[in-house]
Amino acid sequence: MDPDEATPTATEDPTSTRSEGSAGIPTDAPTPATTDTATTDTATTDATDWRIGIPEGPLAEQARRMASLTATMQSIVDMRKKLSTAIFVPTDKSTDEERAAYYKKLGVPESIDAVKINLPDQLDPSIAPGEEEVADVRQALEGMRKAGASQAVIDEALKLHYGAKQVELSAQIEKDKRFSEQAMASLKNEWGADTEENLNIASAAANKLFGDKFEEMRQIETKDGNFLLDHPEMLRMLASIGREMGDSNFGSIVSDSQREDLRGKADEYRAKRNEAIAAGKNLLAKEYDDKEREVLAKLG
Repeated sequence: MDPDEATPTATEDPTSTRSEGSAGIPTDAPTPATTDTATTDTATTDATDWRIGIPEGPLAEQARRMASLTATMQSIVDMRKKLSTAIFVPTDKSTDEERAAYYKKLGVPESIDAVKINLPDQLDPSIAPGEEEVADVRQALEGMRKAGASQAVIDEALKLHYGAKQVELSAQIEKDKRFSEQAMASLKNEWGADTEENLNIASAAANKLFGDKFEEMRQIETKDGNFLLDHPEMLRMLASIGREMGDSNFGSIVSDSQREDLRGKADEYRAKRNEAIAAGKNLLAKEYDDKEREVLAKLG
């Protein structure tokens, strides 16, 4: 072959920097531009994420619920405030001081002497505990105190207890009133115009027979809760006994006009006594009863 006719061989431009790598990629190809965006974002996130460093577990789980470190600190402050006023129930491992602090926060009196007996307002004096009964009441309340009852709970218990007794007394007073009215109606139907005289004689006979025990006898009640001396059968018996005893057993003889005045006074005192009893005013009833007895003693 004629050298001049040989196939031309490509020649390299000595000034060219173009070359090929092992993969056939020109080594002088433009290098793709690199970016630090991901690194920058990660660095920014890492630098501002307050949760970094918290180990996985309950702490990390709690941290993920919080919006920021500020919110976390505020939550801690709020929790400390709540804990400062919280009441923790004592356990078997609690000390006596911890138990005492617990009961004090609940309002439980520290001792039996610290228990207050706060009775309801407008309580009838006949229901209120006397000096001898106060000790028994306090002993009962001590049981409540030891069981953890606060003074407020004790006050409510006293209110319920004596409130029920007040209702019971009111019902009994109303019952006594109806019984007395029915007894008087029965006696008036039997004695007619002699009713007042027979009642005076019965009262005088009772005073004479019972003497200093009269007031005690007057408070005796029958099984159904009515006063024994107000029972029609008892009044009939006393009136009969009084008539058999005669005037000589009841004191000096008075004139008819004086007797009439004395009977009027006795009737007045008896009516007021019955009104006082119906109202539950036992002390006032006793005063009128004493006055009636004095008049009856003069009446004979």
